[in-house]
Amino acid sequence: MRVRIIYNPTSGNESFKYDLTEIIEKLTERGYLVEVTPTRSKGNATDLAASASDSGVDLIIAAGGDGTLNEIVNGVMKSKNLPEILFIPSGTTNDIASTLDIPKDPIKCLNLLDDGVVAKIDVGKINDKYFVYEASTGVFTKVTYTTPSLLKTHLGYYAYLISSIQEIPKLEKPNRYEIEVDGEIIDDDYVFIMFSNTTGFGGFKNIFRETKLNDGKFDITLVPKANIKLVGDAINSILRGVSKKNKDIGFVYKTASKITVKCGADTNWNIDGELGPTGNIEISNQKQAIKIYVSKKAHKKLF
Repeated sequence: MRVRIIYNPTSGNESFKYDLTEIIEKLTERGYLVEVTPTRSKGNATDLAASASDSGVDLIIAAGGDGTLNEIVNGVMKSKNLPEILFIPSGTTNDIASTLDIPKDPIKCLNLLDDGVVAKIDVGKINDKYFVYEASTGVFTKVTYTTPSLLKTHLGYYAYLISSIQEIPKLEKPNRYEIEVDGEIIDDDYVFIMFSNTTGFGGFKNIFRETKLNDGKFDITLVPKANIKLVGDAINSILRGVSKKNKDIGFVYKTASKITVKCGADTNWNIDGELGPTGNIEISNQKQAIKIYVSKKAHKKLF
């Protein structure tokens, strides 16, 4: 069985390289033929994953943050072959790993090859790119890709919290969006918009508690203009789970498989924690498009 390890050497606290030798040894003991390739620049993981998939590898081990996994999925989606993916999280927040119940310890991740489940999960397509778990815009969404890498390396998740402080005044400055959700038109002002296929984001867990990762549907969360007094209520609402019950603070929550958004030409979209397209978008759900290892606990809950 051929395995390609694609890893981001600058991800998180940059510690993955210290586990690499042991990972290779344990894979070799299992009888795998192992190839290793570090990424060298932004977007490089997409090309590496496409090439590995076209060459017929059976398994791609993606080591890095959510952005690295996003690039690898984009590469796999370009190929006619569909290798299995094992994600080893080494980023700052690792939202995808939390959803799929993947261990933080790189060595323990390998146990999923023996006692995990290969699950087919949905992938989102936004214009001509793909995303794994979220596409969003509005307040706080720039923090994940504008926070300096050096700050994230030294402070980890706290770096995001520091960068978020300057976003608070934007809670009272909504933008206008025309959103078509499976044929229904929503035309209103919002400070935050998210289309997701995850249980949590931004380090928060179990926000979307009824999510299924293989049903061909996205969770849609729209947040209207807020003020500082409502922030506490909003946080409490998020922690107890986003749902139709959140109408008490003005949240709009829906599910859909096809979405179009008309917005300002300077609207920036956050895709899996990285800067995505700008302006109007079209989103569609690619049902059960990739194969990825998850824990048995996650498979029972989310599939």
